Amino acid sequence: MISTETPRPPEPHITARLLRPFLTVLRGHPNVPERLRAHYESMDPDRRVAASTAMALLRAAEDLTGDPDLGLRAAMATDLGDYAVVEYAAVSCGTLGEALEATARYIDLINDAVKYSLEYRGHWAVLKISSRLPFSRAALDFQLGTLYRVGLNWIDADLPPERQVWFGYAPPGDRSTYATVFRGAHVRFNTACTGLAWPAAALKAPLRTADPKLNAVLRRHAERLMADLNRHETFHDRVRGMIIDGLADGTGTADAIAARLHMSRRTLLRKLEREGTTFKELADNTRRQFAMRYLEAGELDASEIATMLGFAQPSAFHRAFRRWTGTTPLAYRRAFVARQGNIRRALQPLAS
Repeated sequence: MISTETPRPPEPHITARLLRPFLTVLRGHPNVPERLRAHYESMDPDRRVAASTAMALLRAAEDLTGDPDLGLRAAMATDLGDYAVVEYAAVSCGTLGEALEATARYIDLINDAVKYSLEYRGHWAVLKISSRLPFSRAALDFQLGTLYRVGLNWIDADLPPERQVWFGYAPPGDRSTYATVFRGAHVRFNTACTGLAWPAAALKAPLRTADPKLNAVLRRHAERLMADLNRHETFHDRVRGMIIDGLADGTGTADAIAARLHMSRRTLLRKLEREGTTFKELADNTRRQFAMRYLEAGELDASEIATMLGFAQPSAFHRAFRRWTGTTPLAYRRAFVARQGNIRRALQPLAS
């Protein structure tokens, strides 16, 4: 497995440029408040927006439009060059494999709510997408659709004919828009992970857009931007990011993280104490925040959330959630749905 890791901020963010394709699709929609759309459309494309805010806006847009293919339509509204240095650094690489690794390395510049990793599964090489927040179908569709279409438009002649798109969710009833967005690829559902897959041998194929001198300049620029992005990160921010990445597979423990940081467990705990926290507090707060976000997303049941957060049994998750919030997971979800209904009713006058 080839994985590119960089320190991540405590609250995942996206750049406003990721909102723009959705705003294009929503322009003029009768149920979408014009003043809300105009507010986000006027933002500097490189301004960073909390990913939780963006996900809440996306869920509201899905509710207001009733369009199950909203993410795919936004992907079709993406133009060449929309993703700036990340895009150009990738397409100027020498091979498809190098382009995928560059995308994985620099994705934080536009979206640090996701993690890309290049993995090998049998004879397939998969650019796997993992999210740090519970993503809706529209968000996942947009991620994969954008990656595929931008790559297709840049390097269509170079892409191998045998390619697949993997979605971890169940197949929707109408798949016609998938066929349009992912033309030339076999789209699969209920897969073990979400990502784009090519035969491993195809990663060595040279790209016609390769430009070694330009790529070197772009990579230096991207590295400086990455350094600026992470300059103000604290130690406990970095540890929290590792806890998040290791929630489901059990690698978010103090021992595992200390090993990844090349220090003893005792040193790890002492450094956290200097910043006014403990590993237990950090891990507990992270689990609580993600439990609430998964429940608010409404796409997983309590037992699935327990597994995602690394609990051995659903009962252990229920006890922990009651300790954190004073209520049960089901009661919390019902209360959140009720609040969202009130918010939507309050927004309706703005749309008229």
